Amino acid sequence: MENYFGDVLQSFSNGVQMDLRLKLAIEFLKSPLASDVNAAPDDLATYALDVATFLLDEAASRGLLKPLPEDDGLSSVMRKHLRRNARAQAFMQVVGPELAQDEQPKVAIGVNGPLPAGPRRQ
Repeated sequence: MENYFGDVLQSFSNGVQMDLRLKLAIEFLKSPLASDVNAAPDDLATYALDVATFLLDEAASRGLLKPLPEDDGLSSVMRKHLRRNARAQAFMQVVGPELAQDEQPKVAIGVNGPLPAGPRRQ
């Protein structure tokens, strides 16, 4: 059974389509729970993936996961979500360079030394 695992467009823009199990395992490894574990990295990674797999199996048994439609049909809600996401990405591609150019002088000042102190409020 294939399932829709998150934002497909964002995953492709990151260069990979990750399974939800991997995303959950990564989030677990970033959590404070994993930072307290003193184990070899491969053992910790295996454990995180096992936990993620168990969570998804439990969610499936409770009917919390929905399979992808067989005919590639998407609900109107999903189509609207994908349309908004595509618009937001296109907007950032167009406006992003302008925003970066506007912020560049501020970044250069911060990198080259402390920002000058402004007037004090009284």
